[in-house]
Amino acid sequence: MSAPPFFVMPKNVLFSLGLPLAENTFYQLPHNKLMRQCTEKKEGTLNAPAMQTGDISHNLFIVKDKTTTNTIDWNDTNQPIEEQFFDGLYRKMIEHLNGKNIWIRDSYVDADRADRLYIRSVSEDPESDLFVYNMFLHPTSKEIENFNPDWYIIHTPAFYANSKTDGIDQDNFTMINFTKRVILIGGLAYDEKIKEIIFSILRLKLK
Repeated sequence: MSAPPFFVMPKNVLFSLGLPLAENTFYQLPHNKLMRQCTEKKEGTLNAPAMQTGDISHNLFIVKDKTTTNTIDWNDTNQPIEEQFFDGLYRKMIEHLNGKNIWIRDSYVDADRADRLYIRSVSEDPESDLFVYNMFLHPTSKEIENFNPDWYIIHTPAFYANSKTDGIDQDNFTMINFTKRVILIGGLAYDEKIKEIIFSILRLKLK
């Protein structure tokens, strides 16, 4: 699976996200450093609950294309979105991240290597990266050297969609492109509900 257009991953693990690589890019930070960053930013403590989210019961948008047209159960929860709107939000989220601190993490789902899915997540705060750290499994340093993501997650809690231009009638969203294998989460902090959605998406085998 080739990477989405804005992602390039050289073998030396430098990143190009349509963003300049700089000191504000934190890659694969260990748990203790993430905890320190969260505490310093007063975003949470070890025993505090995750950041609050909005109602995401109707926020699951799926790009309707040749991959999904006849394979998704379209209903009030699984709402179709045109690819042009997905691409537009993707670009806006990358622009939103430009010049900000960003946290990038490579991880995977399923311990069984035969069924393993490799994930690259991009977040705009350490708490989100800590959530990903706790949610997925960790590759070894050798696996990192040749890491090839199956899925990408772009998570920007401080970015909101524009209902007049972005093809949806709300400002927060979870949006999935099964063809490009990219999950966009905007205007929402991670919580257990989003965790359930992500695992459902990653484990879904389309017809």
